[in-house]
Amino acid sequence: GFLETPKGLDAEFSIERTLEKRPELRKYPVVLDIENHCTFSQQKEMARILKEVLGDYLLTEAIFTDDPTVLPSPDELKYKVLVRSPQVTPLKALQSMNLQLPLWTKAVEPEFDKLLPYLRNVLYDTKTNYSCIESPQLSEFTFDNITKSKNSHDFIKQTQGSVMRVYPKGTRQDSSNMNPLNMWNLGVQMVNSEFNPLASNDVSKQRLTLRIISAQYLSRRTPTRDIVDPYVKVFTYGVNSDCQEEKTRAIIDNGGLTETKKIVHCTNDLLLGLNPTWNETIVFEISVPELCLVRFVIFDRDIIGFDDILGSFCLPLTTIQTGYRHIHLRAMDDNLTYSTLFVHVDVQHLTDDSCVRL
Repeated sequence: GFLETPKGLDAEFSIERTLEKRPELRKYPVVLDIENHCTFSQQKEMARILKEVLGDYLLTEAIFTDDPTVLPSPDELKYKVLVRSPQVTPLKALQSMNLQLPLWTKAVEPEFDKLLPYLRNVLYDTKTNYSCIESPQLSEFTFDNITKSKNSHDFIKQTQGSVMRVYPKGTRQDSSNMNPLNMWNLGVQMVNSEFNPLASNDVSKQRLTLRIISAQYLSRRTPTRDIVDPYVKVFTYGVNSDCQEEKTRAIIDNGGLTETKKIVHCTNDLLLGLNPTWNETIVFEISVPELCLVRFVIFDRDIIGFDDILGSFCLPLTTIQTGYRHIHLRAMDDNLTYSTLFVHVDVQHLTDDSCVRL
């Protein structure tokens, strides 16, 4: 592409340093996305370097699976490095046409072609059903047009069968990054990001303060005479430092009722258990708010077995509204329920010397 890189950047050194600095990445599938603008001899040399440096980590053959029409699972690709590069006409096919080939012809050397059992980069087309070995890519501008049209459902179907990549539109001259949440929500697996220390990305930390007040109309999946012992667990998902969880106390037997009283006061106790009050405060400090999701889950505490989920809801931190809010919960199958969680939300921007309330 047109991204400026340091002159004299050594490819072999770069690949070695990528895995040396992050050795924990080796147990996960790693994708090297290569924009192939090389001559034939350079491609052959690039294939040699990749094989020599990566060794057995480099995936050069398709993995045998029960269904060859789908990609192997991440578990099957553990400890493997995959190369993603444009799918272009093999050099032998061009030579057989007796054409005068220019220096920068979009062709691939056979040795480099062997490194692409999957993730062959192709241009995106709305009407194409891609195979699992193809990896279509589209611009941020094209993606925005798709989301504004009625083709979103068809787009999601395309992401289910192949690995898709979105790259920034050309107007991002300042190397600012896209918000990947919209793309992830529609199934896009790869969203281009620039880790440039000089980029003008204004990322400020935030402090999220939640007062978990009460819940209303909680319901069980199956009828029972047992009294629920509800508690709230709040999760934040994002970059590693922002993956956190906190929980309230459980309302045990509505304040310590005995086993005998449970039967006598069953109706009233169930009402109390399904409309609990906590009045507890939970605080999170978020490093990258733009990538953070907040999930509220109400559990029924069980002494034996797993705690049942009574309701949950998840939303991006950037969309959360401050003040007193009723959160409408969803069931395990994501259907709407009558249950709500009553909370108070406060969000503050964190600076070096002060907090700014939003």
